[in-house]
Amino acid sequence: MEKYWFDPAGYESLYNCSMYSTEKWHSFGYPNKFVGAFYTFIGIIYEILYFPCLYTMSSPKFLRFSCYKIMFFLGIIDMACISINSIMAGYFAWHGNVFCDYPKIMYISGSISVGLWCTACMSCMILACNRCCDILMPEWMEYLFQGWKAYLWLFAPSIYGLYFVFFTPPVIFTSIYDGAFFDPFVGMPVSDKERYTSWPHTMNNVTVIIVLCIAYTSICVFVCKKSQTINGHTTSGLSSFNALQKSLIAQATLICTLILSAATVYVLMQFIELSGYMVIVGQISWQSSHGK
Repeated sequence: MEKYWFDPAGYESLYNCSMYSTEKWHSFGYPNKFVGAFYTFIGIIYEILYFPCLYTMSSPKFLRFSCYKIMFFLGIIDMACISINSIMAGYFAWHGNVFCDYPKIMYISGSISVGLWCTACMSCMILACNRCCDILMPEWMEYLFQGWKAYLWLFAPSIYGLYFVFFTPPVIFTSIYDGAFFDPFVGMPVSDKERYTSWPHTMNNVTVIIVLCIAYTSICVFVCKKSQTINGHTTSGLSSFNALQKSLIAQATLICTLILSAATVYVLMQFIELSGYMVIVGQISWQSSHGK
């Protein structure tokens, strides 16, 4: 977003809408009332469901656990992003809008949504490390995450997300594909995908895929071995691997699996031409990763 505020010439070279009239730009879009209604509906449902979840997690009973501190932070980030990638995107899809219909709104909201996505990605990686420590190396939990230390960890994704807001290209929603792309003119005669490639975003997504796969594969292997040990010898081992830990693993795994799927689709979208329905799948995956 720094180009918009501090480099007007650079912004105009990449996001110039003067080559066509407003009516001509709008004619490139494809109004899709079904997709628009679906995006908006699912976004509103996610937002409504989040309120009681966050209210419950905010109680001292849950916030004494470091993983719930991280998940509560994730919930706030998710609610902010859903308002853009679901509700706002639904409006644009319904009306068949493209970038030059609302250039400032789409540019700024796209920058914010990229920052929120990357904040969620790093938070999810921290959550995965938190679960690994709890299950695989419990002696590290107090040293790394106990008390105020969990809040300290959350500074990193906050700064990380701000970097993406201000110093990387935004994703721009287009009704041509009903999805978000870095190229604001994708599907139009003036499209030039190479000019808008965001390597930091791609590196973020690839890193998320690798870290989450390693973390949750390690946890699954440990859980399987632990179960075999308990079944083969004695149930006394259950005291060291209790129902609460299993519940926390299940919650964290669900959260991070949805982010993993969205990251994978958007990495593919950077390098290969996906069909229209796959772009919609990618958009829904992104929405669901924040609405888990």
